[in-house]
Amino acid sequence: MSAEFKQITDKYSELLIQDLYLFANWDKKSIPTNKGVYIIYNQQEQPLHIGSTPRGVNGLRGRLLDHYRGRSYFMRKYEFINVDLLKKECSYQYIEVADDRIRALLEHYSIGMLCPLYLGLG
Repeated sequence: MSAEFKQITDKYSELLIQDLYLFANWDKKSIPTNKGVYIIYNQQEQPLHIGSTPRGVNGLRGRLLDHYRGRSYFMRKYEFINVDLLKKECSYQYIEVADDRIRALLEHYSIGMLCPLYLGLG
């Protein structure tokens, strides 16, 4: 196992033990503006979407705010999830990851491991 792969698997384990936050208790000021990887879950804690902040303004805060306001492709693409449902029933967790390569690899590794309902395929 390469050192980089171990770093990714360690970050993945760390991501999964982060606190879960309900969109119903939204407090954007508590979300960091640093870049990172996040997971959005439905009420049954099934992963709906895994994303990262490759170029997002205001990092994790800005990207999660896009979802919260319904201004993301994920929110527009899937009719089964709308802003009201997201705010009422969904939760999220995140981890800050500064390094671009590690962040991208962690996002993709997490998608492969968790198989979220939504994949951003273009």
